[in-house]
Amino acid sequence: MIDQARDELSRDPPITWSLLSASGALFALILAVNRVGDAVRDVLDPRTQETG
Repeated sequence: MIDQARDELSRDPPITWSLLSASGALFALILAVNRVGDAVRDVLDPRTQETG
């Protein structure tokens, strides 16, 4: 995928939509995994639960 994006960026004029869409998708995936990880930690970690 990166190699294909490199080929498209070497064209004149450069086509950046594929690189930008891949970067955006990767950013969204990392953000989603981070949110899910935080939610799982909040549920399973006894130190974060309120006592009393």
